[in-house]
Amino acid sequence: MTAYVRLREIVLKRTLLMCICPVDLLILGLGGETRPLAPKTRQYLNSLGIRVDVSDTRNAAAMFNLLATERGVSSVAAAMVPIG
Repeated sequence: MTAYVRLREIVLKRTLLMCICPVDLLILGLGGETRPLAPKTRQYLNSLGIRVDVSDTRNAAAMFNLLATERGVSSVAAAMVPIG
C-alpha cells in the first residue's frame, strides 16, 4: 500500500510540473479515506508556492467546488482518486 501511495505522489509531482497556470492551493482527494501526504512531497509542493489540503474525495470535491466558485478555478486545483 505504501508503494502505491508513493507512486501516486510521483505521478502527481510530474503532473504539476506540466501545469501551465500555477495555482496557490491544491486539494487532494485520496479516495474513501484520508491519509497523510509524505513530508518530502508536501515540502516540494510548498517550495513551488502551492499549499496542499488532503482529505477524502467526497470532502475534497465539495471543498473544490466551493473554493473554485469563490476564488476562481485559476487559483485552485484538485486531484482526486475515485471512491471504490
